[in-house]
Amino acid sequence: TGKAYFAVSGLGLALALPMGCISVLAGSFPLALAALFLAETLAFLNMGPLNAVIVAVVPAPMRSMAFAANIFVIHLLGDALSPTLIGRASDLWGLRLALVGSMTMLGAAAAACYWGSRHIERDSREAA
Repeated sequence: TGKAYFAVSGLGLALALPMGCISVLAGSFPLALAALFLAETLAFLNMGPLNAVIVAVVPAPMRSMAFAANIFVIHLLGDALSPTLIGRASDLWGLRLALVGSMTMLGAAAAACYWGSRHIERDSREAA
């Protein structure tokens, strides 16, 4: 079922949230490093399944534009805006709280995956 794409992605993102928080708040370097490794692995677990979702729900003539838009948004939010936003939050509340606060977006992304799972089968039929 196409819902598995979203289930795997959502679970990975949801589990990345506590691992990321542990990595920032850990009292020892080995624990922080292990938690960071797990957080990164879990956070990027979604890339393959969500790319498969794009293929499944976007008609073939529009796929290249859909992938381009996806890459643009990922970099806009991740590479372009996040350093400024985290820096501003760090100035206001401190770096640890700013980093932990930014990880709430992992929870929002997980929720979006679970929301998307309700529509994947219908959208796939419409794209075909």
